[in-house]
Amino acid sequence: MEIAVRYQSRGGNTLAVAEVIAKILEIKSEPIDSPLDEMVDLLFLGGDVYGWDADPQLKGYLEKLDSKKIGQIVTFSIAGAMNL
Repeated sequence: MEIAVRYQSRGGNTLAVAEVIAKILEIKSEPIDSPLDEMVDLLFLGGDVYGWDADPQLKGYLEKLDSKKIGQIVTFSIAGAMNL
C-alpha cells in the first residue's frame, strides 16, 4: 500500500503532527509544496485553520490535487484564533 503524508504549517504545530503520523507509518512527511507525483492509496493531509477557514495555501493545493492519483484522503488540522 502506497501512503503519503503532506502538510501545510505556519507555526510548526501541523508539521509536528505530520511527523508523528509519518514516524508511525515509517515514511517521510513532506510539505504541500512537494508535489505528489506518484499514485497513493492513502494520503494524510494536514493543514491549519485560521478564523474558521482553511489556510489559502492549503485551499490552492487541494484545487490542484489530481484526485485520480489518490485512493483516499485522511485529513487532520490544527486550529488557531477560534475563541468562542
